Amino acid sequence: MTDRMPNGDDMGRKEKRGEWRAVTVYVDADACPVTRIVEQVAQAFQVPVVLLCDTNHVLTSSYSEVQVIGAGTDAVDLALINRCRRGDVVVTQDYGVAALALGKGASSIHQSGRQYTDENIDGLLWERHAARKERQKGRHHLKGPSKRTPADDVRFRESFTQMLESRLSENNGESQAAAYRRGENTYEQSLSSSEYPEV
Repeated sequence: MTDRMPNGDDMGRKEKRGEWRAVTVYVDADACPVTRIVEQVAQAFQVPVVLLCDTNHVLTSSYSEVQVIGAGTDAVDLALINRCRRGDVVVTQDYGVAALALGKGASSIHQSGRQYTDENIDGLLWERHAARKERQKGRHHLKGPSKRTPADDVRFRESFTQMLESRLSENNGESQAAAYRRGENTYEQSLSSSEYPEV
């Protein structure tokens, strides 16, 4: 198992020949609590990861490509959407970013493990809009997020793994997906030997 992302040139050549379509995971990484889990799962499948953060949250990684975006309102969100494409996977807690990613044909998942879909995104956006209006009126005070638990991490890992497997199957064909499933033991071994601690 490689300890870094697959070679981009080789991936590009294979994609141009039509052998398979590369999947890239893009993470809205500012204060994201599941970055290491994303890297663990993606590394097991040799899928590249791009972490996008602003200058207030500079990150380092031995596996992912880290892209630091200039500070500014929605700068990271816009950069992520400009980079992702059909078949990619986006990790974000921002419903607006998720909606734009879905519109480009990418998959998107919340840090809670909830998968955004065409069926639920409109409702989530409406809830956000309604809550914002209530806050503006001074009638509604949202509590901060509850403390993250190990169960939350397990839920996200399982949901993210399922989403990534699904994307790999759709992009690369059933035979390729079967190969990934046959590698489940390798996947489990990679998690137990990973340099990244459990989050």
